[in-house]
Amino acid sequence: EHCDKTFGLACNRKRHIEGVHMAIRYPCDWPNCTHQSHTKTHLKYHRRRAHTKEWSLECQLCEDQLDIWWGCIHPGEMNKHRARKHRVEWKEEKEAYKRDHPYVCCYKKCFNRFGTKVEVERHERKMH
Repeated sequence: EHCDKTFGLACNRKRHIEGVHMAIRYPCDWPNCTHQSHTKTHLKYHRRRAHTKEWSLECQLCEDQLDIWWGCIHPGEMNKHRARKHRVEWKEEKEAYKRDHPYVCCYKKCFNRFGTKVEVERHERKMH
């Protein structure tokens, strides 16, 4: 056993063991780049961000309100950006989501929200 850390999914545990305890690294194969990632997914994001400049998401609010371009690769980055740079719109969107998804998973640290009681019950049955 490597450590006492627990994971909801076996794949996340495997990724943790490989990256932290076995120190497996995935090197970037771009010429003259020395970057190494803990996971293949992070390596893919690195290539797109550092070398090819391919963006998955673009902030339409920046374009419309500020007349500037802003883009990112991962949805989590967009969430952080919108929470910081477009607070009013972000707050309105979160409140609307909570209204439309009133059912919350009862399991500790989950916080997933659902539109119907049936959906939350199915989630709890399958995921926990």
